[in-house]
Amino acid sequence: MADNSSSVVRPLLTGPKRQHFPPEFYLDGFARGGLVAVYDRNQNTYRSQPPNNTAVVGHLYTFEDDAGRKRFEVEELFSKIEGYAAPVIESVAGGRLPSADDREAIAYFAAAALVRTPGMAASTEKLFAHLIGKGARDRMSTEAQAAQELATYAAETGAELTISPKEIFDFVHQGEYTIKIHKNIILAAMSANIKRIGDLFVQANWEIIRISSDRAAFITSDFPVSLFAREGIPESSPIGIATPGVVKTLALTSSVCLAMFEPGGKVRERAAVRERIRSINAGQALQSQRFLVARDAQLLRSVVKRTDLQSMASVEKFLPVTSEMSEHPSGNY
Repeated sequence: MADNSSSVVRPLLTGPKRQHFPPEFYLDGFARGGLVAVYDRNQNTYRSQPPNNTAVVGHLYTFEDDAGRKRFEVEELFSKIEGYAAPVIESVAGGRLPSADDREAIAYFAAAALVRTPGMAASTEKLFAHLIGKGARDRMSTEAQAAQELATYAAETGAELTISPKEIFDFVHQGEYTIKIHKNIILAAMSANIKRIGDLFVQANWEIIRISSDRAAFITSDFPVSLFAREGIPESSPIGIATPGVVKTLALTSSVCLAMFEPGGKVRERAAVRERIRSINAGQALQSQRFLVARDAQLLRSVVKRTDLQSMASVEKFLPVTSEMSEHPSGNY
């Protein structure tokens, strides 16, 4: 009998308990003297700490299977993406423009950086809960439809129901309940989006923005991909990564930032000017979830003061941006 054991996909039952968002190697690019400065929006505090202890949560991407076993496949996926991207980001930071293969590595890293955050997980759960609630209200828009739903459920499950059509109708439409989405579903959705978003990023026109002076630097955060609405998009309009005219930025290190525009697949390089650095950093701060990260606290204090960040609550991801975000001086590609 032939040995087919090599074709069997074995569950990954071991992996790191401490899981970063964004990854440790990425945070290293914003360190000085082995430390990063961190601003905590929730506590309005500043501190210096090693990247290894920054933006880390126990079992953030670990899920449990039907047998109750902890599984690390999602963390392994992110680790592979990081492994491809790390040397490419180092090379680009060193002055080289990315090749076609390099672009793919960075694009999928950017996609993973966008979906792997606790803020995006919370937004995904909120979206799923909204859709489930809306679906229930649509299916039971009248008491007659509620009665039919109950009858179908009883026929399929054999359950003896004591709730009346009016009671279930009132329950569904009054909305006095909380819909919880299983973590496995959220992780599956986040992982599945990496390919779609990565492909979108690969196809975009890119701009590599470089800072040549040590007197300025880019910052990053626990939500490192920022969106900027270019001229012509009303402030009140919701925007997302596929919205025409929306620029996506990701600081690759404290001295290099990637800006992604409309589809085209071209790459160009620009020297960063002061106002553009300020705009990118302001957008990063305003769209962060909780933590800002930079090479020194003085820079963070300046950004926090300029944006009045300490008085602002974190916003839902990809909802309307503020006027400061829309002032991104990117120009036309």
